[in-house]
Amino acid sequence: MIVPVHVDGHDIEGQCEPVKEFGEVVVYCDDYEDDYEVRMDEVELDFTDLEDVVAEYLDVIVEILVADYRDVLLRVLENRKNEAMRK
Repeated sequence: MIVPVHVDGHDIEGQCEPVKEFGEVVVYCDDYEDDYEVRMDEVELDFTDLEDVVAEYLDVIVEILVADYRDVLLRVLENRKNEAMRK
């Protein structure tokens, strides 16, 4: 999944150092690692992203659904069963 990220220049200033090489100034920077908190309303997933998430975490998703949405799951399964029997 591709996620666009903006890192403020002030955050990486201390990681970079200008070096004069062959009459030119070249900037070398160390790796920058940090954690950024994002809210759910800031995240947009496309269908492929959702499929990847479900494939990765299917067992956990099923546990959550069974624990918190059991009645809804049973109702959906019953409706699907009834639809299949009508055909």
